[in-house]
Amino acid sequence: MAATADARSIATPLRGVSPRLPRAVPEPATIGICCLSGRVDEVLLAMGANYLRELGHQIVVAEETLHAWRYFAGTDDERLAGFHRLLEDPTIDMILMARGGYGLSRVLHRIDWSRVAASGKAFVGFSDFTAFNMAAYACANLVTYHGPMLTSDFAKDEPDSFAMQHFWMAVSNESHRIDDVACSELFRVAHVEYHRTFFVHQIHQFLRAHPSPASLGFVADEQRLRESGAFSQEIGEKQLHFPLLFDRREPH
Repeated sequence: MAATADARSIATPLRGVSPRLPRAVPEPATIGICCLSGRVDEVLLAMGANYLRELGHQIVVAEETLHAWRYFAGTDDERLAGFHRLLEDPTIDMILMARGGYGLSRVLHRIDWSRVAASGKAFVGFSDFTAFNMAAYACANLVTYHGPMLTSDFAKDEPDSFAMQHFWMAVSNESHRIDDVACSELFRVAHVEYHRTFFVHQIHQFLRAHPSPASLGFVADEQRLRESGAFSQEIGEKQLHFPLLFDRREPH
């Protein structure tokens, strides 16, 4: 059953309270696939799903994932129905987005964030899914993953070995840290600024009363990026160096 709660009425996170963390993802896992954004390429969907099956995971693809309405993966109702069916399935450990694009900001207000947080599942994606990452934190104090997606990362002939290694360690281990990663020029200050502007504009209604949250190394607000220490950088540098840390244990 699709949730129709008004996200603005849901309790917001308390200052000084530890974030809510998802359960560790077992190996092998049962992974649910859906799309809350743009329409999905059927061939890439099959390639990504087969890659995960070869790793030993059980894959459950919401039937609406290949629906198409305009440039979306089905109507708003259809996309939400697929997501909520996976959310309510107790056998699913992680919900992985098939792709990004655009569309999540159309349905954020219809998601019951308390149900999302109570599920204990890991939620993974990037691009348009960053709206979900940030709304989950703002509305339910829930940590989600700004991570790979099925058709853009797992459907490659050779998925990036560095990304795959550290992604699975982050979602499965009690604690995982990567120190001093040197990013390519893609992540220069101007690129970070573009993402900050785009995603903050998408979900400004959720963030008016809250600092922009971080999700597994992603910081939305440029000023907080500079103050937080999550990134160390100087304007004009061609590379950003930053540590990534995920720890599901109690804070020290």
